[in-house]
Amino acid sequence: MKRRIAILGLATVLCLSLVFGVGAATKPKLNAKKITITKGEQYKLKVKGKNIKKKTFMSTNKKVATVSKKGVVTAVNVGSCKIKVIIKLKNKKKKKLTCKVTVVKKQTPKTVQPTKKPAATQVPTTCDPDDIIIQRPTRKPTETTPAPTTKEKPTFKLPDINV
Repeated sequence: MKRRIAILGLATVLCLSLVFGVGAATKPKLNAKKITITKGEQYKLKVKGKNIKKKTFMSTNKKVATVSKKGVVTAVNVGSCKIKVIIKLKNKKKKKLTCKVTVVKKQTPKTVQPTKKPAATQVPTTCDPDDIIIQRPTRKPTETTPAPTTKEKPTFKLPDINV
C-alpha cells in the first residue's frame, strides 16, 4: 500500500513538472545560422531560449557588416563575415553562437536605352548660315562582275510568227 502511494505521488509530481515547464532549460539558439543580404539592407538576429541574462553581439569585420546591441545586422560592403553572440545565462554559464553573413552587391535591373540617331543636317542657332557645309552621303561604288567567258558561241532562237 505504501509503495502504491509513493508511485502515485511520484507520477503526480512528474506530470505537474511537465505541465508547468519545470523541466530543463532550452538551449539558446539563433534564428539563422547563415544569411545573405544586399548592401544597405538590414536583418534582425534573434536569440531564442530560456534563462538568458545578457546578450552581446559582435562583428568579425565591421567593414562588411555591423551589428547593433539589439542584434540588427546592417550590410556595409560586399564580402562576408561572422556575427558572434556571447550569451550569459542565469546560472552564470556562457554560451557562444555564430551566424555567417554574406553581403552581395545590389542588383539593378538593366534598362535598354534607345540609340539616338544623329540628325543629318542640324543648323546651330549661333553660327552664320554661309559657314554651314552640308555633306551629302556618299555612295559606295557597286562592283560589277564581268560575265564569264566561254568558248561557245551563243545561239539565238526566234519565235515562230504566223502571218
